[in-house]
Amino acid sequence: MSGIDTLGYIGFTARDISAWKTFAPEVLGLQIAQELEDGPLVLRADLHQRRIIIHPGERDDIAYVGWECRSSDDLKQLRDALRAAQVPFDEVERQAANDLGVREMIRFHDLDGVLIEAHYGPTLLANQPFVSPVGARPFVTQEQGLGHLVLATGRYQQQIDFYEQVLRFKRTDSLIIPGINAEAMFLRVNERHHSLAIVDMPPTHG
Repeated sequence: MSGIDTLGYIGFTARDISAWKTFAPEVLGLQIAQELEDGPLVLRADLHQRRIIIHPGERDDIAYVGWECRSSDDLKQLRDALRAAQVPFDEVERQAANDLGVREMIRFHDLDGVLIEAHYGPTLLANQPFVSPVGARPFVTQEQGLGHLVLATGRYQQQIDFYEQVLRFKRTDSLIIPGINAEAMFLRVNERHHSLAIVDMPPTHG
């Protein structure tokens, strides 16, 4: 697929960073890579320098999603698709992108205002193998990316159209979630069954 190819990383805000310092390594088996001076906690799941970033905040919520392109040309194709759909985006200066662990980045929002950081060239720590603090088996990432993200939305069909028609995600399947009677659509950008699920319900949190 051209354009976006994997889920690169996810940023969250959290009211209790100190709890994450225990929960992330001891429950999830993630590795704490950095504790930045201004508060964020950077977590690893594989050779990538960062996969999950937790920022101090007033609520537990999603802050941004880092969708990865395989090359600079793929990122250019994404720019072209955004321009064609009249979706505004901002170029991130090269040094600022490098500071965030990627070679090149643009930023824009989906229809619910979720900040998307589309990028290519993530920093890999090839000489620092990932080791789970609890000895967990390796996470399945590599060409399939970090995993999957679930977004609730009150604009269900519009969000599906945005991710399919503008960002070129491919539809896998859908289902009605038992218990809440809400439909979910599963979308993919590679061979993983889905990298994104969109759920038809009001997003009280991202």
